[in-house]
Amino acid sequence: MYLEHPCFTTPSDETKIWRYMDFSKLLSLLDREELFFPSAIKLAENDPFEGSYARGNLDYDPAADPSFKDKEPRVLGGFQKARTDSRIFTRDLARRGVYINSWYMSEHESAAMWKCYAENRDGIAIQSTVGKLKAAIKDCPEEIYIGEITYIDYEASAIPENNLFWNFVHKRKSFEYEKELRAIFTDNKFFAPAAELEKGLPIPIDVDQLIEEIFISPTAPNWNKELLESILEKYERKIRVKKSNLNSNGLW
Repeated sequence: MYLEHPCFTTPSDETKIWRYMDFSKLLSLLDREELFFPSAIKLAENDPFEGSYARGNLDYDPAADPSFKDKEPRVLGGFQKARTDSRIFTRDLARRGVYINSWYMSEHESAAMWKCYAENRDGIAIQSTVGKLKAAIKDCPEEIYIGEITYIDYEASAIPENNLFWNFVHKRKSFEYEKELRAIFTDNKFFAPAAELEKGLPIPIDVDQLIEEIFISPTAPNWNKELLESILEKYERKIRVKKSNLNSNGLW
């Protein structure tokens, strides 16, 4: 179910969101009626800063703290190292129990997203809204939070430290083009052996509530649209299918 949380800035229900994927993942979604949430550990393979603190959280100077007045440099250095090590440990621990499903926020489809996540001729894009995503997960047992990413300069900023969710709703400015919305939940595997950790977990959803429209890749042949419409009919899904016009010649 969807829950509000102070760490998450959730856009209005009318906000359009998109998820780009290949055709086989769409078929899996339709067949299993599940939305896949990769683990933060898996996401860290592509973004090593996933779930990390920023430079401002590490550049604490104990010599400037009155409580450390007259302490030897060796003591101050040891404290600084311990502080940094503790934040690295906290980051690595948090990654072990956080699962994330990401969407692109925009009123319109994105040429960049097509190239990044569905560039082949079998790519598709699901168009939904924040309200539809909330409705789709209403009956799932997990407590799921939804919020947009805040993009910051990790070299010049600090992330709030009163809740670890802050680490997962901040990313570096180099990812700003993603306009990312995240749905996040946690499980209880923070201290589980590595062999028991999942690369991701499927969450049951209401597909009819989730999907507003499906867009076919701008490079796909026309028969892909007919094939998808036939598949949706077999699954008894009344979902409109469109062919992306990003590669059109300007004539409709």
